[in-house]
Amino acid sequence: DIAAPQLKQYFSRFGNVARARVVFNNETGFNRGYGFVIVEDEKLMDSILKTDPHVLEGNVLKVQKVM
Repeated sequence: DIAAPQLKQYFSRFGNVARARVVFNNETGFNRGYGFVIVEDEKLMDSILKTDPHVLEGNVLKVQKVM
């Protein structure tokens, strides 16, 4: 399973990542299959969005901009 440190490390290759979070199910303790990466720079976000695919530990990540 991918945890927040791996997610942050992966996206840090594009620039400064302020925070990364993986969402977990409180009842089972398993991740819910999605997370959030917070960046402070719009150009960094654009660079991340233009790169496709994103693959981390054999998992293809679907990247979307959330307002």
